[in-house]
Amino acid sequence: MAERASASWNTAGAQMAGGFAQLAGAFATSSKEMAATAKAFGIIEATINTYTAFTKALAAAPPPFNYALAAGTLAAGLAKVAAIKNSRSADSRTAYP
Repeated sequence: MAERASASWNTAGAQMAGGFAQLAGAFATSSKEMAATAKAFGIIEATINTYTAFTKALAAAPPPFNYALAAGTLAAGLAKVAAIKNSRSADSRTAYP
């Protein structure tokens, strides 16, 4: 029961962050601050999704296979977070702050 509640909170948090990222992204073309806000929410969403997937990977197989699955999932998720952090704005040649 606790696992289901945790999964529900993770899903809700990721959906809220994604919604805020989309909203901020809509205004990002005219405002650097909104572009930075959209990026921040994208990082939050990707981080929540990464750790949710990591937790699911740990439960997906018996040890030691679950450790390998979880490690791969975590590495891929953190790579996505790093890619978002290093992304550049559409109208600028510099990275976001």
